[in-house]
Amino acid sequence: MNKYRLFLRKSFGYFLVTVLVIAGSAFFVPEKIPLVYKVREASIKTAHPGLVIMLHGLGSNEDDMFGLAAHLPKEMVVISARAPIVLANRSFAWYKVDRSNGKFIYDAAEAERARVVISQFIDAVSKKYRADPKRIFLLGFSQGAIMSYSVALAEPEKVKGIMALSGRLMAESRLKTGSPDKLKQLHAFIAHGTDDEILPVTDSREAAAFCKMQGVQVLMKEYSMKHQINEQEMADLLRWLTELNK
Repeated sequence: MNKYRLFLRKSFGYFLVTVLVIAGSAFFVPEKIPLVYKVREASIKTAHPGLVIMLHGLGSNEDDMFGLAAHLPKEMVVISARAPIVLANRSFAWYKVDRSNGKFIYDAAEAERARVVISQFIDAVSKKYRADPKRIFLLGFSQGAIMSYSVALAEPEKVKGIMALSGRLMAESRLKTGSPDKLKQLHAFIAHGTDDEILPVTDSREAAAFCKMQGVQVLMKEYSMKHQINEQEMADLLRWLTELNK
C-alpha cells in the first residue's frame, strides 16, 4: 500500500509539472520587434557592443542607409530600420508630409506615434543584440534626422548621441523634452549642406542652437553640398562616433 501511494504521489507530481510547463508555454509570448530592419552585426566581438540605429528619410527604405554600415566601427552593431508607413512599393515614411502648397504640412499625432515606435524599437533591438545601454546612437537622414531629434530630446536616457544629417526640428520636439540632467549627457553631431534644396541649412542651425540651449553637447558641421551625404561628412561623423564609442 505504501509503495502504491508513493507511486501515485510521484505520478501526480510529474503530471503537475507537465501541466505547468504547458501552461507556461501557452502564456509565453515572444517579444516582438516593432519595425522591419537590416542588421550588420559586429565583426569585432565584445560582450556588450555599441549600437547604431539608422533612420532613413521620407520615401526611402532600410536599404538606402544600410550601405553606410560598412564605414562604421566594426565593434558596433549597426541596424537600419524601415519606417512603418507605406507610401508606395519600397517607399516608406515615419509620418506623411504634404508639400502641395510649398510648406511642410504634417500630422503631429502620426509623428508622435512614430517616436513611440522608435523608442520601443530601441528597447527591443538593444535587448536582442545585448547592446551596451550607454553606447546607443541614432543616425538619421532628413526625416530620419527629424525623428532622431524627437526621440533623443524627449527621452535622452535612451541614447548616448544622435547623428542628425540634413534635418530639422519639429515644433513638438521643442515642447517635449526630457530631464535637464539627462539632456546634458546627450551628444549630437549635426550636419547639413549649405546648398540643400529640400531643407535649408538654417533648419540645422536652429536645431543646433535649441539643443545647445537644452544643454546638449553639440558638434555642428556644414558642407558645400545639396540634400545628400558626402565623404567629408562621413569622415567627420566617424571620428565623432569613434571617440564616443569608447
